[in-house]
Amino acid sequence: MMNDHSPPSDASNATTEATGHKPSRKKLLIGFAVAVALIGLLWWGWATFVAGHRVSTENAYTAADVAQVTPMVAGAVKSIEVTDTERVWKDQVLLTLDDVDARLAFAAAEATLAETRRQVKQL
Repeated sequence: MMNDHSPPSDASNATTEATGHKPSRKKLLIGFAVAVALIGLLWWGWATFVAGHRVSTENAYTAADVAQVTPMVAGAVKSIEVTDTERVWKDQVLLTLDDVDARLAFAAAEATLAETRRQVKQL
């Protein structure tokens, strides 16, 4: 016979513990999943609406137009008129090329032209 003051049996104790832990563990897992989903949603919103509009550079310059500078003729650089990252304007001289080779080529072309004119006059 069982009296009212006897301790519960081991089987009923195990089911109480098992049912007692499962709802709290389940609630904990659901809470964790909701927290992870909320953190993911917040991160996505921040990355899309806030960080997506930011521009970052290594040298801290953000709003800059960059243009390629290409020479019309080849030659050795005689002097550089601007420094790195300096703001420049349209038609500003950026560098000067050494014109010795160009002057020699021009003088040779003039000499060839003069020689050709003399030959034409002799005909």
